[in-house]
Amino acid sequence: MHKKIIALAVAGLLSGGAFAQSNVSIYGIVDLYGAHRTADNARAQNGVDSGGLATSRIGFKGEEALGNGLSAVFTLEYGLDVDKNTGVGATAHMARQQFVGLKSGSLGTLVAGRLQGLSYYTVAAFAGGVGGGPLSPLASLQTSANNGTATVGALQASITRFNNGIAYTSPNFAGFDFGAAYSFGNRASGAEATTADTRDSVYELGANYKNGPIAAGYVFSRAVDKLLAGGSDDLKLNAHFLGASYDFGLAKLKASFQTQKNETGGSESGKFDIWQLGVDVPVTAAGTIRAAYVAYNDKFDTRKADDAKSWTVGYTHALSKRTTAYAAYTVVRNDNNAGLKLFGSGDTVTGMAPVAGGDSSVIGCGVSHAF
Repeated sequence: MHKKIIALAVAGLLSGGAFAQSNVSIYGIVDLYGAHRTADNARAQNGVDSGGLATSRIGFKGEEALGNGLSAVFTLEYGLDVDKNTGVGATAHMARQQFVGLKSGSLGTLVAGRLQGLSYYTVAAFAGGVGGGPLSPLASLQTSANNGTATVGALQASITRFNNGIAYTSPNFAGFDFGAAYSFGNRASGAEATTADTRDSVYELGANYKNGPIAAGYVFSRAVDKLLAGGSDDLKLNAHFLGASYDFGLAKLKASFQTQKNETGGSESGKFDIWQLGVDVPVTAAGTIRAAYVAYNDKFDTRKADDAKSWTVGYTHALSKRTTAYAAYTVVRNDNNAGLKLFGSGDTVTGMAPVAGGDSSVIGCGVSHAF
């Protein structure tokens, strides 16, 4: 539940009419969990981390009625790393999303700024297991997939969030909606990109359908980074994601399929498929068992045997409408020379990447509070 407040601090800057029509919501998540991690050829690690079920964050959003069914909207949302004196991301408090736009009940919503991609929402809607982060098998295999080069791997991150973006979302038509997003990049023409958020261009097209117990979603993502010399295309990423779910009441089934192809310098550098099956089974009015199985199939010529699998079983228990306790056990198992790892391991968790063909696992339990 959001705590809605009138923006009293700026009341002196607003006219009485505008003040009466505008409001700001402060919202957020505080999420902490304890974790025990293991990986082949690495020492086990224990610790307290932020964001097991959902990334800790704080945000501000508002909407002002402009008349004739049109509203101005904005969101400012920042990631928090609540187990230490830092924020999530490269800066102290990473901007997850920052945008302003116009919303119409009959025409849809158009926003611009730093945006979360269409793929962010579609993948989250159909991810199985507990959360979409460090305990998620789908997130683990997606973020550690073999893209051929680290540069293309960084390019993959740019379809989740991107700067200088513009996005349109349609109204809902009998359960169906669609959207499109484009990022202009944030560097001068011909200047080489250095981070995932400074790519030349990202564009996405997506559609969703929800009617009673049935839900489905599709998104196509393309990211391009231009080579410094001559301005020709150097890096390309094309990804398709399709997800579906059906709620039987006694259990909710989820399934998804993702295919991705990467190019470096005009030549294929990575190609893989990821498919997932998940199930949520309510066992009490407040408790749900959640399980998922994910398979990664490397399709690149020299890595066709380097596949991986991940599975999880977990439990969430609603202590109230805003507070959830959770626990999960997640495993990543590599074949041959594959080196996929748990989400964040080997990156934010130093030394936890398994050896080629090795396994890794995490046991985590925590509490997530939304306000």
